[in-house]
Amino acid sequence: KSCQREFIFFALEQKYWFEELKVWVDAHWIKCINCRKRDFEIKQMQIKYSNLISKIDRTAEETLIVKAIGQKLFELGYIKNLNKINKIK
Repeated sequence: KSCQREFIFFALEQKYWFEELKVWVDAHWIKCINCRKRDFEIKQMQIKYSNLISKIDRTAEETLIVKAIGQKLFELGYIKNLNKINKIK
């Protein structure tokens, strides 16, 4: 779906997803493993950004981290307004 590449969902992967993660057996996989990993990483960045941006007394290091994450999310199109990142203090 994301990268338009065809991929093979190997038996060991299926076993892990169905037996360990309890994913519905009739699920249709539309994203390759690389796209799923990328989506997971973006979601983790969004969570970290949200947690740090709402923190009242951030350290200087945390402020640098939240700005870097915000910049990356802006580059990826998840944050639309660059001024929002520039106002972080």
